Amino acid sequence: MTWIFPFPAALLFLIVLTGCGDADHDGHQHDSESPDATEEACLHAQDTPTLINAAASPEEALTPDIEQGHTLYEISLPESTSHSGQYTGYLRYDRTEPADVLLFTSSVIDVAVLDSTGAEQVVSTTAVDACAELLQSHRVALEAGSYTLSFGPGSEPTVSILIEAESHDHAHE
Repeated sequence: MTWIFPFPAALLFLIVLTGCGDADHDGHQHDSESPDATEEACLHAQDTPTLINAAASPEEALTPDIEQGHTLYEISLPESTSHSGQYTGYLRYDRTEPADVLLFTSSVIDVAVLDSTGAEQVVSTTAVDACAELLQSHRVALEAGSYTLSFGPGSEPTVSILIEAESHDHAHE
């Protein structure tokens, strides 16, 4: 019995497997300690978006809609009231660990974050000047848990969002 064929095949398999890691799946390294989350978000703002329909009320946002960081989501917002021209939507977002979270949006829109008890979290909003695809950054410190993200009211029926999490080193009392 000869072992010549299985060895090269196994070696080729290991080389291919090593090249398929997710650290560089889209041409650049993902570093959770990255000092510039805005730069990271701007890179992903050029990706093909994942389409999601937002719920019309917080009670309807029952399953996690947004779970993946480094992903561009295009959110379809329902009209607040018939023919109002104002759009509001709700998504569920789950965190498995504490983090300072940055929600980047493609338009100027109000963003609120509610915890599982309905308490509104403190969100600070700033303009994004690093790229044309993103207009605002909404920063919020979150613990592990389930959250409802509220978008609107706004005049556009869709909004693109990206979520980037930064390390969360400080203790809460």
